[in-house]
Amino acid sequence: MTHIGLIGEPNGFPNIGGIHTLKNLLEVELHHRGYTTSIIKAGSPVPKQSNVLIVLGCSSPWAYRTAIRARLRGQSVLWIPCFHPASHVRHKGKARIAARALRLSQKIGITICALSEAEKLHLDAGRCVVTSLPFSIEYGQAWPTEVESSLQWAQLPKRPFAVVYLGRPVAQKGWPQFVDLIVTTNLPALALVPTEPEGPVPGNLTLRVGVDNNEIQQELRQASVLFLPADYESFGFAQAEALLAGCCVPVLGEWPLWLDVAQLDWRQLTAEQHAHALKELITNSRTMRKLREQQIEAWRHRPERMAPMLPLITCGTVLN
Repeated sequence: MTHIGLIGEPNGFPNIGGIHTLKNLLEVELHHRGYTTSIIKAGSPVPKQSNVLIVLGCSSPWAYRTAIRARLRGQSVLWIPCFHPASHVRHKGKARIAARALRLSQKIGITICALSEAEKLHLDAGRCVVTSLPFSIEYGQAWPTEVESSLQWAQLPKRPFAVVYLGRPVAQKGWPQFVDLIVTTNLPALALVPTEPEGPVPGNLTLRVGVDNNEIQQELRQASVLFLPADYESFGFAQAEALLAGCCVPVLGEWPLWLDVAQLDWRQLTAEQHAHALKELITNSRTMRKLREQQIEAWRHRPERMAPMLPLITCGTVLN
């Protein structure tokens, strides 16, 4: 039986966030295919029975070293980097170094699994493929049909929060803009964050700190709109979770997988226009339901979701 080692940070994987969600999705999918998995940490040797290593994320120098050593020993290595291009992020130097390292790694036979065609354009050096993710597997349900989503939306009780934020409370994820929006609109708001934010919290903002992934879906169902002004999203795990929970998801940054519904493309709006657009959306439940259904339909038919899941691991065989 093929055993697969999962590599994240030196001490494993975080308890919340996109990489944590990605790790959970992969474990479910790989176990479903009959593979066994284990998490590899710093200080522990890579198990000899690990025929394949899958690296998640691209921010850990230790992960780069571990992956390269394993490949030079002849092990198969797949890498899902969740890469952010330098043109769209604040840490431009790190992004350029990561891109160069990921391209060079393909020269020794490491396969890069990009989460979108846009990401592949930045990283392809001859051994880069697009992989889909079975996002809804983790929740044991498929995406609702248009009719089902309409019924589910109509049957939901009134949501106590107009807007929700999900992620780290940092500038890269747009936390200052979110707080400014809440102050400007005075709408009831919810924030699901892994750590306490710096600075004052508005009185109309309910803060949930350290919510685990099992509680996030329940919490997201308390809000109508996700407002997450992140600079860039390679996949958009927070956005997908919010959409699955019945939220509308305006596009507020460079998110290649989320640009299909023009009315929710708010990237060029000013802070004042964001506040106006949000209030207008919140007060029109019919429009909100229609836009959410359009997002679900667009998401279901994205080309990246039609791509194979980990295409080099199939039928009990790992292809080098």
